[in-house]
Amino acid sequence: MAEHTLVEDVGTPDFRAAVTEDPDGFRVLHIDDTDTPVRMLPIRVWQRAYDAGVAMVVVGDRLAISTPDFLATRGEEPATQCFTIDVLHEVPPNPSYKDYIAREVVAESADPLENSKFVHLHTHFEYSPLDGLSKFEEAAKVIAADPHGGGALGSADHGTCAGHPEQQEVCNKFGIKPIFGM
Repeated sequence: MAEHTLVEDVGTPDFRAAVTEDPDGFRVLHIDDTDTPVRMLPIRVWQRAYDAGVAMVVVGDRLAISTPDFLATRGEEPATQCFTIDVLHEVPPNPSYKDYIAREVVAESADPLENSKFVHLHTHFEYSPLDGLSKFEEAAKVIAADPHGGGALGSADHGTCAGHPEQQEVCNKFGIKPIFGM
């Protein structure tokens, strides 16, 4: 893993922290936790780090959270003037932000549309005067070729069912389901 370069020491006498930059140019807030596990972040330290443009917070060598995740999940302890760090993910030593984000995206799903199917239900075809220019054949070709297409062709022509027989015929030809509307 490539080395980070020091940008700014943002710590206090009793809280060791520094903003560093990874080889990709992303800034990281490193918090030293050699004495005790850190789950509290002084607000003044966070403000200096945030002003420096940090993209993630790394606690010790192995735990991290992206800045958007921290902002969404942080707690606040008014008595100690600290934010609580409630969610941390295990990362390799000296992580780059790009590697961390890539790991999080892959962990969620290699393909976010993997189990998703979509069908346009409000589509106007040539049977809808002044609204539709599409042809059933052209739309069916696109839907049949799209792995996320849902396998159906919906129509919503204004005030007429005149296109339904052609829609049925074209859908049968391409092996997709017709959804009739008006």
